[in-house]
Amino acid sequence: MKTRGFEFACYIPVTAINFAINNTTTILACVILFASALGGRANQTVVTFQTGLNWVGCNVNGPGGNDINNTAFLQIPESLSDPNGPGPGSTCAQLLVWNGTSGGFITYYYWYFPYLPFWPRPTGWVDGQGNTVSGVIWNPGEGMFIINFNPPTAITFNGTPATPVFPPTNYSGYNAWSLLCSQTTNATSTYADVTGFAPQEGSQVSFTFPTNLVFLATDTYTNGTWTPDVPILTNSAPAFFLVPCTPISSLLLHTTFSSGQVTVQWSDSGVLQESTDLNTWTDLSGATSPYITASTSAQMFYRVRQ
Repeated sequence: MKTRGFEFACYIPVTAINFAINNTTTILACVILFASALGGRANQTVVTFQTGLNWVGCNVNGPGGNDINNTAFLQIPESLSDPNGPGPGSTCAQLLVWNGTSGGFITYYYWYFPYLPFWPRPTGWVDGQGNTVSGVIWNPGEGMFIINFNPPTAITFNGTPATPVFPPTNYSGYNAWSLLCSQTTNATSTYADVTGFAPQEGSQVSFTFPTNLVFLATDTYTNGTWTPDVPILTNSAPAFFLVPCTPISSLLLHTTFSSGQVTVQWSDSGVLQESTDLNTWTDLSGATSPYITASTSAQMFYRVRQ
């Protein structure tokens, strides 16, 4: 059984990591590790960011919401900032937000600048141009990366334990990598606990940072067994999860077209789905075999899922 969690630091020395951010390539020389939880109570969790790249998950609903610039939810010390702001050589902490739909990271920078009435500056998470960002939500069950260029530093999450929602809010969809963690404070979490899906042929979990956005699966579900180990997450540690395409549980026996109508027949139980492009599938709830419908599209595909 393979366990990943915040109660220990997993060091993977590397010389360089390449990944795309906002259509550019950034080279980072750092050490990958998991943030370690110092402690917490029902409405507060303190996490120590080590120097380097930290894997961090959220499992609370913050007071007033989970906007990354809501200080009632997420408290970041000034020491993670660089007074000069983002730019070449900056030591501002970086927050890497995974967008599984587009397959890349969006980067924000922590910039704290003392308030000067004659020279106002942004305070909090900003974009690469130094503009304060809003509407960036760290949902319960969502993992992110924080790069800390300074000595180990503690941050604080405030909030109430989340009620799990499945699929998770930031789930990227079938056959796309999602950066997820447990939505609860349970000591350990399985693949099904995190994704809401039972593992099936081709399910994968990766505990490694993608190089050039190429993922290497740490554990793969094949022939009813995880190989080489069963992935277990602890204390809201995040990982990358891949959920394979919805399995086709029933055989489509016959499809005919006549007099402007399509007839679809299949055996066994299941939910009939239709698609015009083989990418987006829509459930035809209540459809039973034989299913007869008027042909209104130039092309239509059907399948049955369990």
